[in-house]
Amino acid sequence: MLLGAALCGNAQATGWLWDQDGDKIDDRIEQVGLQGISAAFETGDSLLARQRIAIRDLSATPLRFGVYVGYEQRPTEADLQALRDSGVSTAIMHPYLYIDYVRMELTLGEIQTVATLPNVSRVEAIPMVYAVNDIAAATGGVFDRSNTIFPSVHEHLGLTGQGVVVSVLDTGVNDDADVATGFPGHESVIGKFIAGGEFFAGQPALNTASDASTNPIDRGEAASSNHGTHVAGTAIGIGRPDGLFQGMAPGATLIDQKVLSDAGLGFGSADGVEWAVINKEQYNIRVLNLSLGGLDASDGTDAGSQMMNAAFDAGLLPVIAMGNDGETNYVSSPAAATKALAIGSYNDQNTIARADDLISDFSNEGPRADDGTGDPAGQMKPLVAAPGSGILSADGSLTTDGLQYKSLGGTSMATPGVAGIIALMLEANPSLTPTEVVEILKHTSDHIDDWGKTAVEDNPFAGEDPNYHPSGGWGRVNAYAAAKEALRLAGDAASQVQVVQIYAEPVASGEAAIDVLWVSQREIDLQGYNVYRAPDVGGTPGAFAQINATLIPGTGGAAIEKLNNRNTYTLTDTDGLEFGNVYWYRIEHVSAAGTFQEPAYPVTLGQTLPVARLRYSITHNAIDNDLLILLGSGVSFAHAETIISGRPAGEADAVTEVPGEATTGNLQHDFSITLTNRDLASVYMPPSARQPWFLRVSEGGFVNRTGQVNSFAIDLFDENGDVIETLETGDLTPQPLVETQSVELWIPSNPTTPTPGAAPILASVDPEGAVQGSADISASFLGSQFLAQATITIAGEGVTVTDAEVVSGNEATALISVAEDAAAGPRDVTITNVDGQSDTLAGAFTVVLAGSTEEPEEPGEEPEEPVTGGSDPVGDRAPTGSSGALAPGLLLILLGGLALRRSNRSGNRH
Repeated sequence: MLLGAALCGNAQATGWLWDQDGDKIDDRIEQVGLQGISAAFETGDSLLARQRIAIRDLSATPLRFGVYVGYEQRPTEADLQALRDSGVSTAIMHPYLYIDYVRMELTLGEIQTVATLPNVSRVEAIPMVYAVNDIAAATGGVFDRSNTIFPSVHEHLGLTGQGVVVSVLDTGVNDDADVATGFPGHESVIGKFIAGGEFFAGQPALNTASDASTNPIDRGEAASSNHGTHVAGTAIGIGRPDGLFQGMAPGATLIDQKVLSDAGLGFGSADGVEWAVINKEQYNIRVLNLSLGGLDASDGTDAGSQMMNAAFDAGLLPVIAMGNDGETNYVSSPAAATKALAIGSYNDQNTIARADDLISDFSNEGPRADDGTGDPAGQMKPLVAAPGSGILSADGSLTTDGLQYKSLGGTSMATPGVAGIIALMLEANPSLTPTEVVEILKHTSDHIDDWGKTAVEDNPFAGEDPNYHPSGGWGRVNAYAAAKEALRLAGDAASQVQVVQIYAEPVASGEAAIDVLWVSQREIDLQGYNVYRAPDVGGTPGAFAQINATLIPGTGGAAIEKLNNRNTYTLTDTDGLEFGNVYWYRIEHVSAAGTFQEPAYPVTLGQTLPVARLRYSITHNAIDNDLLILLGSGVSFAHAETIISGRPAGEADAVTEVPGEATTGNLQHDFSITLTNRDLASVYMPPSARQPWFLRVSEGGFVNRTGQVNSFAIDLFDENGDVIETLETGDLTPQPLVETQSVELWIPSNPTTPTPGAAPILASVDPEGAVQGSADISASFLGSQFLAQATITIAGEGVTVTDAEVVSGNEATALISVAEDAAAGPRDVTITNVDGQSDTLAGAFTVVLAGSTEEPEEPGEEPEEPVTGGSDPVGDRAPTGSSGALAPGLLLILLGGLALRRSNRSGNRH
């Protein structure tokens, strides 16, 4: 109670957005009283539209409204007794600890009575809030570990959100086993749960008690889209075992609060936040994710908004979706809260280039309605924008095996990206206050003002901060830049000068020259930069030598608040470079804090040449809204080594009208994607039984829209850029698309389809090696046509394989032990089916000398080169922090197009 008394969240006595007649009663309640039940719904349609305000039973007479009774101050026992003595129903009466409200359920007549009681400032309808998905949700990109995004938060700063606790207030996260269905818990979030509760029932008495905890479940399936699991996966999910589909902060843990019903709607967010404030110390809660919102605009003085302000004042960070109404000058509760971190969504258009990023059509834009306080800060919403179109994350459907992922879109999907970034910041600097976190996000974002529905000049707050704009707030969230600023505030000397992007590429002219580019943010007491180059030695940099003659002076400054926060530098290296060689570049900054070096960036000097062209044809009239199109290579989709996102409809090579109806598809789209030697394509080309390619097209369930997959082919190029061979799928085409199901076409053939009499194919071994003296190492063997009771052997003495088990036709497991005297070096691995047929993967397992610090390296392996999309100038690319910052989870969206996942398989990289 002492904590409750210390927190403030006063209701306004006058000037309230939803009390235009000044009688202290919510106008929406009075509209229902005058016009009937239809007034409680959007567009006045009680059959098809969504419900705006909480009403217990729509068929009851009289209607009973869920309400927040607001007071001039924290309601006293005398105020509560006055409610009891007034004759109104007190069956539901919950006084909040941290805001000046009491939750009740009253008829219109009772509401009119309560409004006349002493100290009552308003009687406010409880808004229905919804999981804010958008239907246009199937144009996502892919997770990428290449150096396209460099440096990155996970790899180069070592931040994963470890030790940070994030509460997801949603439909419930399916992180645990469900006895009723056999669902094992989703792999991306299993084991994350610390505590949680249920707050969706609409009756405080049914809420999880403030001193209790329960792990909720979402049984909504299509009704809820298993929204909470998808959101949690984006924020803190660990993804697949190989890291694909990883969330922003995979080291963070979960508080699971079910505030929305299995139908994806409810009015329990304020109750859930109150529980979180009460329990924040016990469970070390720092971040609240609310991917939900109401249907009406708010001025931020409503009870739900006040609860968010109270949470902020208590030290929590409420990260809340802006909503998907596609409106301008429109912010609903609870994002309207003055202290809420309201998040908008942007669409990266499925490309690496940043110049084409646009605020998503569905994303609401600011500013918020004026609350009459005279302080513009609360109106300046959103805070930032994050990718929210086509986010690939955990599919929590209880009908699956807990290993599936799906695409959803909306500000709901953008919000957990920012929540995860905040977890990274808090790991970097646990002492950050909520205000400091907000200021960091503001001033480290990529400031953009011409990417939304609101015109550049239509900004009433340009004089307050020129970097704010109502379309996307302070701009595109940049996790790497934000993490560096968090480290600076923690006293990190190396972060006094903040290099947030490094990139190098051969010059466009084709000369033997490389452009080295870097972008800085804050430059405190900077004396200048040096650039170093090293030759490649076995995939690592050799000795570095400085290539600039004199110190390169900085162009930025110590301050970035309300100023330009990006300084771009370019140095062209022409000294003694030879085509075909790999070079490493390192940026060094010299300042009063010392001399510090950034991570080294590798680049191959050579021309960009086509290696293969992927061609596919789909007949469908809602490709961007309804389909998730993925291409890749692997022994099954579940074990894909690389995944590439399909093209949006607007990038089709040709669109042809064919006979048929719009509902079943009468627009044929023909697409092509060209892979080059700079896309690591040679690792996966040409397609073979050991590395087959797939086209996977998934129907999202868009009402009245289906179609078919017509064809899939791959053209292979020679060194002159001429097509030398065309490979076509061995599967039957065309194949119809069925709602919520997937079609897969394979080249040369589907490795998951058993072929009687076929020999096994061994594609990869994980791990690829072990040191002498290792015992009982768990290993996985991937391939195709594995039969039960197959045996696995590793050539040479001193390496034994035991407990081999065939998990499926594509995977086997075993234990590997390496004797202390086993000879170092690569070994062949063989799998043999019971019919005697076998396959050997040469050099697939390497014995490493005991005491060696080197990781097992494949024979003949050349250093991996960054995946790039061409020769975009820095101004056209997201500052690396932006993309890399949105690291792992949101790189699903940022990279799109030609982004390939880095592989550990052998082969030449060009």
